[in-house]
Order: sequence, then structure tokens, then C-alpha cells
Amino acid sequence: MNLYSRTLVFACSWPLRKAKGFIALYRLRSLISGVGKNSRCALSTEIKFPDNIQMGDFVWIGANCTLGGHSGIRLADYVRVSKGVTIESAGLSLTKPLPYKHQGKPIVIEKGAWIGANAIILAGVTIGEYSVIGAGAVVSKDVKPHSIVVGQPYREVGKNTL
Repeated sequence: MNLYSRTLVFACSWPLRKAKGFIALYRLRSLISGVGKNSRCALSTEIKFPDNIQMGDFVWIGANCTLGGHSGIRLADYVRVSKGVTIESAGLSLTKPLPYKHQGKPIVIEKGAWIGANAIILAGVTIGEYSVIGAGAVVSKDVKPHSIVVGQPYREVGKNTL
């Protein structure tokens, strides 16, 4: 892409972005029945088992995310999910013979939590109110409210004062 074509894309970006926002909203509402008001989800988000996913008000989900709702996902009000995040409520049980069956537990992300880019949230986790999950963190255990966690496996590095 040359400089001229980039300029045209930026010159047209406002109306296109607005149209994509409406398309994303209607796609989200057509897939997930429990969507709160003013919630947004990027068109590139992969949604598995949408009937098992609930979203509160003002939830924003970034580009290239995966929501695997096999065992249930609940996103409370004002949750922010950055780009590339994977939220998987189930995995394969390797303890029984083929074909492997899915097993899982629900995931709850409470009010005001922010999930950083490329983080992974695994089955059975509850992320407390106003917690911040750092970019690239792998969360396999519950996170206390107002915590800031980073790393693989995650470790708490501070408290959110909200």
C-alpha cells in the first residue's frame, strides 16, 4: 500500500468505522442473547457457544479475541477486553479414552475489570471487581478485587485504588 492509498483510507475512516460499529453491534446482539446496552465487540472476535455468554452494560471487546463459552462466561458491566484475549471456559479431558470430551467451569469477570492484550483466561476463574490483568498474563486461578496481576503464571504486583 502506498502513501496515497493510506491517506484515502484515513480520509474515509470515520464513516466506515461508524458503519462497522453498527454491524458489530447487530452481529453481537444476533449471536448473544444477554447483551447489555452500549456493549461493543469487534467483528474479528471468535464467539463459541454464544448461548452461554452473558454481557453487562458498556462491555467492550477488542479485535481478534476468542470467547469460548462452552461452560459459561459472564462479563459484568464496564468490562474491557483488549485485543487478542482468549477466554476459554472449557478444555479437553485427557483422562478418558478417545474421543476426548470437553470439561470446564464457568468464568466470571466482575464489574470494571480490564483484561490486557493477549491475556489468557482459563476455566473456573473469577476476576474480581476493578482488577487489571496485564498483557500476556495467563490466569488459571481466581483474582481478588482491585488487584493488578501480570506474568505467566500470573503474580499480583499491586492494588487498583478505584
